Amino acid sequence: MMGTGPFAVPVFESLLGSRQEVPALFTRPAVPAPGKHKPPPRPMYEVARQRELPVFEPVSVNAPEAQETLRRLAADLFVVCDYGQILSAETLSLPRLGGINLHASLLPKYRGAAPINWALYHGESETGVTVIHMTPRLDAGPSLVQRKTPIGSDEDAAALEPRLAQLGVAAVQEAIAMLAAWDGQAVLGERQDPALATKAPRPLNQPGLVGIDPLTYRLRHCRWVSMLNGPIILPLWRRGRACSQATSLGVFRTTNAACLRPGGLNTRC
Repeated sequence: MMGTGPFAVPVFESLLGSRQEVPALFTRPAVPAPGKHKPPPRPMYEVARQRELPVFEPVSVNAPEAQETLRRLAADLFVVCDYGQILSAETLSLPRLGGINLHASLLPKYRGAAPINWALYHGESETGVTVIHMTPRLDAGPSLVQRKTPIGSDEDAAALEPRLAQLGVAAVQEAIAMLAAWDGQAVLGERQDPALATKAPRPLNQPGLVGIDPLTYRLRHCRWVSMLNGPIILPLWRRGRACSQATSLGVFRTTNAACLRPGGLNTRC
């Protein structure tokens, strides 16, 4: 399996407890984030070590030495979730059945690294998980299995992510069963409509901006605002609460001049 973050752990543990053989874990190497002294937690690495499973940490899974390791492992299928690297066509060609990826959205909506956050930000009432048969394009492969779930009116990303991770366990097992019965010729899955695709990039800190993830909480009536040249501090609200009921503080920036007004800031822009 290939994975790094906590979203992948339930699927990983499910595979380890199933009849499928998991020969190794490929995970991202421990590298501190910019400005940090310690690398972020790697729960997949910890699970693999507890199970005494071989762990490989290539800087690039598409490098020749990483591909050679994958070739030696001779897996029938790559199961990928919350890994943080995009597999090339050559890498995906190594296993007999290619690769599947569990993604935390109803694709083709919210392709990218932060699908949960963007679904919350846009006020979606429903979300889910999708298992795709992977292609080299980001989250663009045919959809094999989807599972839907409503989003609670006061649910934030911290609560929704583990729910979706558990929802993905059965979806991945179903996709594996589909591929096990596949003859390699028949059309597999449902092609995504590129016209319906939307992006969900991970929010990045800008130079000079004190960074916190502004999409951790849901927003309904409020939007984050800031000065065009430099950050300011404003309350950050959960979706479903009045704007006067702040639950956290954030530092944000916008390029929308309409967010500014004489004598202050428009928190409803």
